[in-house]
Amino acid sequence: MKEIKCTIIQDVLPLYVDEVVSQDTKEMVDEHLQHCEKCQKEYDAMKQELYIPAENKAFQFKEISKKWRKKKVIISITSVFITALILLGTYLSVFYFETVIPYSEDLIKIERQNDHQLVSRYYGKSRAGVHGTFPMGFEIDGEKKIVSFIYYTKTMADSPSRNLIDDEKR
Repeated sequence: MKEIKCTIIQDVLPLYVDEVVSQDTKEMVDEHLQHCEKCQKEYDAMKQELYIPAENKAFQFKEISKKWRKKKVIISITSVFITALILLGTYLSVFYFETVIPYSEDLIKIERQNDHQLVSRYYGKSRAGVHGTFPMGFEIDGEKKIVSFIYYTKTMADSPSRNLIDDEKR
């Protein structure tokens, strides 16, 4: 019988191991394996059971997913907090940021009533507020007098609470 090359046997060897070759091919490979040590070693290596460890990539993906989810939650909470601060700051600057209205005889009139009390009246826009101090004792020109400081302020917009007491006749 003619000598068969090792390369041909090595090409057929996987089919031989799986037992899917014809009877003639099986006899040819059997005969070659009895005389060729190199092919015999290749056959023994193929015959051994292979244990392929299952890769657990799902665990790695779960860890990454947990980190991303945690990061998204932190970013969301931070965004909501910053948005709330911006909205609160805008609201406060529009309705509660007050500047003092300088005294003018057209805007503020101070009148003395019959019972010797002073009355201050504001005739400007409705977005003004009034502030005052408690009466305090001072000595002015050697004379002791009780003084109270009153000042008017304005904001950028009408406050919702100011509309409740707004009176166009004032």
